[in-house]
Amino acid sequence: MTRDELLALIDQAEREEWTELDLSGRGLTKLPPEIGRLTNLIELNLHNNRLTKLPPEVGNLTKLEILTTDSFLLSKPEGEINQFSELPEEIINLKRLKSLSMIGNQLGKIPDSILAIESLKHLNLYSNSLDTIPHQIVKLKNLESLALGDNEIKVLPKSLFMLPKLKTLNLGDGGGGNPIKLIPDGIENLANLERLFVYYLDIFTLPETIGNLRKLTHLGISGNSSLVELPVELGQLKSLDYIDAHSLPSIRFPPSDIIDLGTPAIKNFLDAVRIGSKHIWESKCLLIGEGGVGKTTLFEVLNGRPYDEYESGTVGIEIGALKLSHPKKEAITMRLNCWDFAGQDFNHAMHQFFFSSRALFLLVWNARHGWQQGKLYRWLENIKVRAPEAKVILVATHTDQPHSDYPAADLQAKYPQIVDTIEVSSKTGDNIPELRHLIQTHAADLPLMGLRWPQTWLDAANAVRAKCQSGQKHASRREVINVIKEHDLNEEECGILMRWLHELGDILHFDDEPEMRGRVILDPEWLTQHIGIVLRSDEVQQQNGILTRQHLDKLWEDLDDFLRDHFLRMMDKFDLAYLIPDDTQDRSLIVERLPLDPPDYTTQWQEFEDRGNEISLRFKLGSMQPGIPTWFIARCHRFTMNTHWLNGVLFKDEDDRHRALVIADDQQDTVQMTVRGPFPQRFMSLLRDGFRDTLKRYKGLEVVRKVPCPGGYNDLIEGPCSHEFDLDNLEKWIVKRPEADEVVCPFCGDSFSRLLLVEGIGAASLTQELTEQRIIEVIREESQLTRLHVDAQIINLIKYHERNFLRAFYLEQDREMVTCPNLFTIRQVPKRGVVKKQEWHIQLYCQQPGAWHPVGEPYIIEEQKEWFTKSLPYLKTLLKVLSVVAPLANAALAITDVVGDKVQVARDQHTTFENEVKMMSELLKGTKVVTELERPFAERIHDQPERSTFRKAEGAELVPIRELMDQLAEIDEQQGRPKWAGLTRRQTPEGDILWLDQEHLQEYLSKRKPVPQPEDFE
Repeated sequence: MTRDELLALIDQAEREEWTELDLSGRGLTKLPPEIGRLTNLIELNLHNNRLTKLPPEVGNLTKLEILTTDSFLLSKPEGEINQFSELPEEIINLKRLKSLSMIGNQLGKIPDSILAIESLKHLNLYSNSLDTIPHQIVKLKNLESLALGDNEIKVLPKSLFMLPKLKTLNLGDGGGGNPIKLIPDGIENLANLERLFVYYLDIFTLPETIGNLRKLTHLGISGNSSLVELPVELGQLKSLDYIDAHSLPSIRFPPSDIIDLGTPAIKNFLDAVRIGSKHIWESKCLLIGEGGVGKTTLFEVLNGRPYDEYESGTVGIEIGALKLSHPKKEAITMRLNCWDFAGQDFNHAMHQFFFSSRALFLLVWNARHGWQQGKLYRWLENIKVRAPEAKVILVATHTDQPHSDYPAADLQAKYPQIVDTIEVSSKTGDNIPELRHLIQTHAADLPLMGLRWPQTWLDAANAVRAKCQSGQKHASRREVINVIKEHDLNEEECGILMRWLHELGDILHFDDEPEMRGRVILDPEWLTQHIGIVLRSDEVQQQNGILTRQHLDKLWEDLDDFLRDHFLRMMDKFDLAYLIPDDTQDRSLIVERLPLDPPDYTTQWQEFEDRGNEISLRFKLGSMQPGIPTWFIARCHRFTMNTHWLNGVLFKDEDDRHRALVIADDQQDTVQMTVRGPFPQRFMSLLRDGFRDTLKRYKGLEVVRKVPCPGGYNDLIEGPCSHEFDLDNLEKWIVKRPEADEVVCPFCGDSFSRLLLVEGIGAASLTQELTEQRIIEVIREESQLTRLHVDAQIINLIKYHERNFLRAFYLEQDREMVTCPNLFTIRQVPKRGVVKKQEWHIQLYCQQPGAWHPVGEPYIIEEQKEWFTKSLPYLKTLLKVLSVVAPLANAALAITDVVGDKVQVARDQHTTFENEVKMMSELLKGTKVVTELERPFAERIHDQPERSTFRKAEGAELVPIRELMDQLAEIDEQQGRPKWAGLTRRQTPEGDILWLDQEHLQEYLSKRKPVPQPEDFE
């Protein structure tokens, strides 16, 4: 706004006696003195200009009640915003001023002129350059809200707490706080305070006197990185209904478990502590490392017992107490529940389920044998992944014997969890006292050490412990909760207490695992001993890792049938064992007892060397974690050829038309997958996703996917090209250059189709020139082997496209979007007897891989044009996939020799399928997708569904699909039919979600014999 325009506006405001003037965002650099003529103004808004001072004439606005000079950098670049560093003395004349807001300016102090305006009720000086609060603040007797966040204030004067009408005090919010280290006593004098915001300060705690603020309703404390504890007095504030407590990394009391439950839980816990409490000096310590390094001996020596050279090794996990005096508090004895883990390889997979970020780890290794043999990197990676916030002490044993150095500095740099390293000798006692001191120091800082437990919680915990002491080994979750509830804890608090008892080592309870949360193990050592018996069984090892029901009954003869089944399913859930599906003998695969040496698989693998194509994928891991690849072998055991070993497996697909060789290399930290057969892409995608799902268990594990160059002979190395493409980088490059069809190998110089590298579809694939008619002609002309080859290729190509569509959908959706079928066709038909009215016929489909087919009768609904418009992006993608699957299914039926009812039913279903797709195409005629359907089939067969169609950010496109399915469900309910034609949701071992009819659903249901459960077994 120009000066002339502004003066004209001021003239108009004066003539018309305006009471409000909004000059915000006008780019003003100077406010003219003529502003003083607007003596009727009640509100003046100068927000987001370029002003640096106000003219003295502003003091003439004696009726002014609201003055705003805010600046926001987010909306304007720096230099184009208000930058007030002072105010004119004449501002003192604004005797009626009630609200002054100067957010984002450059005030270095609160002007005395402001402090003299007793009428002020609201003062907002957020984000200035203030470093002090003057004592004269006490003059603002009518002040109701004061905002001073995002400044440089260090000390709060007592006069701040002498504002009798103050209702809101903001010393910091989400935009920034102040370097205030202490909120002093006196805050209780703000008797009318309702809202207190102290975000992003440097405070250690809040004053106890805050409990006297009886009218406080909101308390904001988020972002205080130094805040360690809250006063128990907060719990008695009945009016306090909201505590914003996020991003508190140092909080110890109440524990983060309680904080995460929200305001009611925080208040309940604090009030219970106020009524009666006790400090509990107890936590968990885990001794881990390879077998034979001296963990058990070390534990005994730390406990003051004599060195025993012939100490027997640990079986499974043993639990004992280590008592230590507190390093800073006299007369305080700390108790560490020490878990001594067996170090043999077959026990490693059990360790992770007992790891906790609230525990102290002693990683023990034999210095005489060397740090490499101690596999320190592997153990540290496992801790990093499973307990990222835990503290680790590296303990080298046997240092009384000759030994070499180890890279302590390098290890500590890579793994900051290592808080100390030490070399000891259990035999001579060297450095054992020093180790005890280190353990004392770090144990004292563990999150649960010294926690104030409400007496009611402590009584409840002791009641649970008493059950174990009485000889009871296990109980139902409901039984334990009922015991806890007798001490006045609610359901949520019961869950927290059970978690603490689990982390302290008193019980084992996996509340996050639905299949196991119903049973609480009151004696963890009892459970681990039983599991250890199975893992150490010679008979299981002799049977290549197979555990029979008969042998299990013998090993666990002291357990009831339901407990045997529960323990076995617990091992299955954690992939220590795998319940072989559809096995009438109820056998299981004990993955950690697989043979170390591979069997002779050469013949079975080479049988497929000339049966089509071969594709490979290599996973480079940050470290080879325990359970890789054995858990993956267990997960994909349905593809077994009974040719498996500790580091590898040979798989076959359902029809034995493809073979897969998976080999893990401990030295290189890699897992190599190679698939052979007519159309290996689909089998590779199943295995790849199964392995990815396994890797999800290792949070933080670095994974790089590599694809070998398919180039031929390379003169430089006198052999096949050894270059590997980084698949993640390759996919990013393709996104940036979608027009690029080929990729050049930087090593051998050959160029390849990007589909060959990313999806394994190359020139050798018959599908490059594939048409529906061509498939049939090849079958008629060629031999039976060719028939089988093409038949396998077609079926797998169908499954491949079906799966790609479903994966593209489900990868981008939250679970609520997976609660209804998503595969259907829609066609338009005239409504009988009604002129120019249309109906839609909606046909649902079973998603059985390789056999999508219609289920039930079509639904008939009235045309809904608005719904159609919203759903068009989804319908386009759906039709593109159906247009590929339908011709392939037709070709598959064309080469089928078998005749009979099932084949005829399949052909009838396909006829319906093909007709529905054609009519759906008619409905979408004129849209871009129909034009694309006119492209050659050989091109469309390689199309990939675009995940952008399904992205959460564009989730509005999927809401209508859910609405349509709800409408169909209402029709089913009205007509008394099964919901959605009986389709049922089922998740496959690879994580795919399928909607299946009842016949195909049976293939995915367990056929193992059910085990009777006790009435209280949840």
